[in-house]
Amino acid sequence: MGLKHEAEKGTVIEANGVTITVLRGSPRLEITAPPEVAIHVRRAQPESATQMGLVESGGQGAMCLAEVGPKSMDDPFLVLRERARLDAGRAGRPDKTKVILCFDDGSAESCPKIASLFEARNLRAVFAVMSGLAKWGDANLGNWEMWNQLQKNGHWIHPHSHDHVAFGELTFDEARASATTCLESFSTNLTGFESALTCFHYPHNDGSNAALNEWLLGKVAGIRMAPQKKYNGYNALEHVGKGIFYCTTHPKFVFPAARIDDAKRDRPYAWIIALHGVDGVGWKPVSQNELGNLLDGILSCDEFDCLNRL
Repeated sequence: MGLKHEAEKGTVIEANGVTITVLRGSPRLEITAPPEVAIHVRRAQPESATQMGLVESGGQGAMCLAEVGPKSMDDPFLVLRERARLDAGRAGRPDKTKVILCFDDGSAESCPKIASLFEARNLRAVFAVMSGLAKWGDANLGNWEMWNQLQKNGHWIHPHSHDHVAFGELTFDEARASATTCLESFSTNLTGFESALTCFHYPHNDGSNAALNEWLLGKVAGIRMAPQKKYNGYNALEHVGKGIFYCTTHPKFVFPAARIDDAKRDRPYAWIIALHGVDGVGWKPVSQNELGNLLDGILSCDEFDCLNRL
């Protein structure tokens, strides 16, 4: 049994004793359950809302998957975290490796080019940007006008710190103050931003400040950092469900065709790729042709589920 339709604000879903009220509009709503479970959908007053998210009920095993909000539950990192939590309670392993591509720093020259490559393939990019710098290295960085426009065009804008500091070199209090400045700036300047619905992408992929990790996981949906085995970028279901994401970041560990073959063979739960600029701009930039070929290679693999899809 299944049902798909527009999820308007205030919609109430009832299935197998579980009631969920949509807190804000969504581009899609998908509900599946065994034939013996009745699913009821009705309108209600928004003030009665009590819960949102990807929820799996108990009892007869009915599942209700509600993706809430065009800039909330369809965010790929949040979707990945919630899917991992659902998959943890299921027998067997998922059929496909979930793949996310994101881009750090926010080059004013590169981001529109990257966005165009994604849009041409019906994909949306994740841009992890800084809230307090106009330039990083040799790259001029975008501004809030650009980030809001890219978000309006369907892409995701995530925090990448205020000033690209290495959090592992700071005390907890210093790191917390810096991260707080970043999140407050996002809340002020990025339309509709909510820290609880975003992933914080560590500068330098430095997740070595354990106290900051614990604190941030109480504020945001997840944190992205270097993997335990550097450059691997494979993610196990267990830590993804906790909101901890590891990434492959250096181009030489991404672009050889063998890397896609390796991921197909190894079948990690998720593979996260974090790049920077294109066409000579940013840290370890790649060409637009290389990036386009990578996207096409990922999209052509039946073994992958790309969460950047529209």
